[in-house]
Amino acid sequence: ILARFVIGICSGLATGICPMYCIEISNKNLRGAVGVIPQLFITIGILSAQLFAFPQLMGKQHLWGWMMAFTAVPAFVWLIVSPLLVETQGRDGHTLLIFDFFYHILIFDFH
Repeated sequence: ILARFVIGICSGLATGICPMYCIEISNKNLRGAVGVIPQLFITIGILSAQLFAFPQLMGKQHLWGWMMAFTAVPAFVWLIVSPLLVETQGRDGHTLLIFDFFYHILIFDFH
């Protein structure tokens, strides 16, 4: 019971802190869109978990292992994408190209 309480507190804090951090590090003209992204993905995650829990999809007792395995998918995506992000040292030109690509997708495709 204590572990569920601690996880609940940490999840609640992360739900508030992540958007605030993203807003603080983003450009002024993108702050609204960047602040919405963590909340959007949290909502999509909750919705997908609820949908997968339906007995018609994966809510059967013999499929619980597959449900646990699905949690590894974001970790594998992170392992593939992380070399492309800012934290990678010595690849400033490459990082700028990636940010330029995503910047044009966010700005020009939504307007």
